[in-house]
Amino acid sequence: MSTDRTAGYLAALVHLMDEMVWTDRPDEAILQNVAAIKTATAADLAPVYLLDARQEFLRLVAVDSERLLLARYELLPASTYARLPLLSQTLEPVVIGDLLHHDADDFLPDDVEDELRGWMTNGAVVPLVADHRLLGILCLSFRLKRPWTGRRIGFLAAVGRILGNAVYHAQTAARLQELATLEERRLISRELHDGISQDLSALGLRAAAATESLAAGRMDELGTDLMHIADISLQVQKGVRDEMLGLRTPSQGERVDLVAEMKTYLDHFQDQWFLPVRFDTALVESLGPVPSGTGIQLLRIVQEALSNTRLHAGASSVTVRLSWRRGRLELELEDDGSGFDRDQVPTSRLGLRIMQERIEQVGGKLEIISADGCGTRVRVEVPLPA
Repeated sequence: MSTDRTAGYLAALVHLMDEMVWTDRPDEAILQNVAAIKTATAADLAPVYLLDARQEFLRLVAVDSERLLLARYELLPASTYARLPLLSQTLEPVVIGDLLHHDADDFLPDDVEDELRGWMTNGAVVPLVADHRLLGILCLSFRLKRPWTGRRIGFLAAVGRILGNAVYHAQTAARLQELATLEERRLISRELHDGISQDLSALGLRAAAATESLAAGRMDELGTDLMHIADISLQVQKGVRDEMLGLRTPSQGERVDLVAEMKTYLDHFQDQWFLPVRFDTALVESLGPVPSGTGIQLLRIVQEALSNTRLHAGASSVTVRLSWRRGRLELELEDDGSGFDRDQVPTSRLGLRIMQERIEQVGGKLEIISADGCGTRVRVEVPLPA
């Protein structure tokens, strides 16, 4: 193989890497990169079949024209068409030098190969490989006859690994998003248990007291009990609305206008609880949209901190400040309430621990300064490059 030919292959691989699209959706990762792969390999057809998690089936991912050709074969048994376990063990391309006269095991259904023989002369099945695992196969077909040298086959193996890594990246990102969703559900369930469930317990106790007052004929006490029940019910209703507003946040992978989202929430909080909140954004005027992962956690921390303030602090006002400098975003919440001693907080109160867990998820730091009779200041800092 000449030096010029080797340089050409390397240049093609570099170009392919530059053209690759990295996304968190496996099918999209393939479809957006098929054109670049065809250019790099000079292939006329390039459908992809992805293996399922158990390596039992191959699922077609292809552009519309190739999907039409393979319409009846969108799901294939992997043991037949991927030559498992052979392909899984070698992780090397298998070349079909002559589609018209070949005795290799089939990689596509017979009638599809019969149709390809009319206008395709040769092909190759390229394993998509990442993390030393087979993720699928790339089925290349060519009109023009070509010599299948060792370097050409090595080039195809590199192409399979590049596309395999794009698929692996997408699958990993999707899995991480699923885990993040599950973690968010866990945190929310703990927050509900720590907040609203306490109100519901109080509601049950008041209802039991009202029942006893009624049975004993103590009408004055019954009236008082019913007033407490009505008040607690209103608190629960507002609390649920508060939680639902906090859940209306963008999905992972998007970006969020943190200032606008926070202002919406704080306005709602004041309307619901009649507790004045001053929102200071003087030092974030140039801040653009932030990653949703960071924005969601900061919004939820504000929600948790304000919930603690209204339930326990007896505050008459709260100030919320956002500032952005030197690649870090700072959030402060300060109230003029009664304050507290952290060492005296019951272990059943999960709010402080949840806030700590949330900020750790985005690589930030949490500081809470408080003392009896001196109010509370919650300070959060997260990395946020320009």
